[in-house]
Amino acid sequence: MQYSIKKIKKLLLQPGPLQLQNTDLSEAPLQGANLTSADLSGANLNKADLNVANLSRADLTRANLNAANLSGADLRKAILFHTDLSEAVLRGADLSDANLGAADLIKADMIKANLRDADLHATNLQFVDLSWADLDGADLSKADLRAANLHNANLINADLHWANLSGAKLVDAKLSGANLNGLIYNMDTKWPKDFDYVAAGIVLGNEKTLSVKFKKPVEQKRLETPRKTRGGAHFQAWINKHLRGHKVKNHELALAIGISESMLSSYFKGIYRPSVEICIRIAAFFQVPINDVLLAAGRHEFASPSYVEKVLQTLSQLEESS
Repeated sequence: MQYSIKKIKKLLLQPGPLQLQNTDLSEAPLQGANLTSADLSGANLNKADLNVANLSRADLTRANLNAANLSGADLRKAILFHTDLSEAVLRGADLSDANLGAADLIKADMIKANLRDADLHATNLQFVDLSWADLDGADLSKADLRAANLHNANLINADLHWANLSGAKLVDAKLSGANLNGLIYNMDTKWPKDFDYVAAGIVLGNEKTLSVKFKKPVEQKRLETPRKTRGGAHFQAWINKHLRGHKVKNHELALAIGISESMLSSYFKGIYRPSVEICIRIAAFFQVPINDVLLAAGRHEFASPSYVEKVLQTLSQLEESS
């Protein structure tokens, strides 16, 4: 049942946190309403006007806020887990410490929103406008930020681990202290001026990269002396350490990076050395900086700044072959 304006006004006059779970408040005029700590879980707030409303600590789990107006709203420490905020307007809203895990924010307007220390893990942020937004310390791990606008956004100390920024615009964004390990991008991603995304250990991305499964075989170069070397043993020790940390086996790693288990074994014996492309794939699998893998594999020449262009070329070829 949809509440009338008269009924809504009466509800708002009730003392204490409101119990409005699963309530139909679609298109409701709730400008400036005090909904502090209200239970709005499962509520239908489609196209509701919540301009400058106080929703701090409110429970909006799985609520429908599609196309709702939340400009300037106070959503500090609100729970928006699995909430539909697609095409919602959140300009200047305060979402600091809010839980937006797995929420749908596709095409939302979040210009100048405060998202400091917010939980945005695995959130759908495709085409969202986060220009000038404050995301200091926010958890954006595994978030889908494809084609998002992050112009001038503050991402200092943000966790972008394994986030997808393909086609995103990060011009003039602040990234110091951010965790970018395993972050995915493509050739349409726009970075801040002078940002070294190769040194940051991020990965050229597509749908195959997201699942970390590569099926195309990789051409290898045989070493002149087919015998076990110290480099092979060092690489094996490095791989084994990360296999234990991720609780996976040799054959699972080999399958994920598109080689046979015997080829992986040959790296350990020093018969072959992993190519730059294989090192990139290993970095993607373990979610570590590319340079860490290059150094462990004895490919020091590619880890040096003078070979950055060669690594970039390899990344481009990886995208073209996908």
